[in-house]
Amino acid sequence: MLRGLVLFAATALSVNLGATSLTCSLNNVAQSCYQQSQFSLDPTLSWLSGLGAANQGLHSGPWTTSNTAINVTLSSAGLLQRSDNTAFAWDGVEWTLPSLVPGGANISTFAGRFAAPDLPCLVGPPTCNYAGTDVGLTGGQFGDYLVGVIGGAPLTISFATPVTSAGFLVSARTLLDFTATLQAYDSQNNLIGTYAIVAGGLGGTCAGLTAFINGMPQPCTGDNAYYAPAPFIGFVAPPNQLITRLVLQTTDNSGLFLDRMYFSAVPEPSTVLLTGGGFGLLAWLLRRRARTRVP
Repeated sequence: MLRGLVLFAATALSVNLGATSLTCSLNNVAQSCYQQSQFSLDPTLSWLSGLGAANQGLHSGPWTTSNTAINVTLSSAGLLQRSDNTAFAWDGVEWTLPSLVPGGANISTFAGRFAAPDLPCLVGPPTCNYAGTDVGLTGGQFGDYLVGVIGGAPLTISFATPVTSAGFLVSARTLLDFTATLQAYDSQNNLIGTYAIVAGGLGGTCAGLTAFINGMPQPCTGDNAYYAPAPFIGFVAPPNQLITRLVLQTTDNSGLFLDRMYFSAVPEPSTVLLTGGGFGLLAWLLRRRARTRVP
């Protein structure tokens, strides 16, 4: 029996994005879908920061990455894959395949439904040959840095430092319609809960990237050039519980990909002590100052 279970809502919500739809549930109870804005935007974890450029090819063992706030290990029985999310690169003159871009022959790509190039490169080669951050905002390079699993095996995300929430955009590798489940576990390997999404028309390869207008591929962003239609999946721990491991799986037997991770980390005990000590010292100084002012 799950302890401290909190159901965030009990009303089904269907998000319609043109011909697309998204429904969500927590522990088999329909609820409003988590929004990316509900999760901490700082810090985030870009897979490039720890996994390197997308030229490593398939990787069978675990990957470990980190940033200033958290250490993460990725593991799967399937093949881990670092990738950029478009099959095209800007060579300073036109959009072309990465294999035709100098220095880009080994770059792995995934033409999925994440934010993708929609603007020409503004800085010129060689910068434009490689991936940059959120090109929906900066334009002109590859799409977001992705990580995924080739095959139908689940992806396990383990946190060295517990988190209270974590989430990311997710896409099936080939299926247009797919279901994704995210299980959260605590440090004792107890299942905290399961969040699931049923995505209609939001997964698989983005056919729009093959449609060229004025020599530029059109990203899967619909009417909004900065909108990524891949659905957001995440988990928020109930009060007094912490997440140390997430297990992600989709119904696509060919694989899955996910975008940068948004999370809320739990401060290290030493940090809490230092912060508490600092506030205590400040309060003591203020009281001392107040006493010295008494006539």
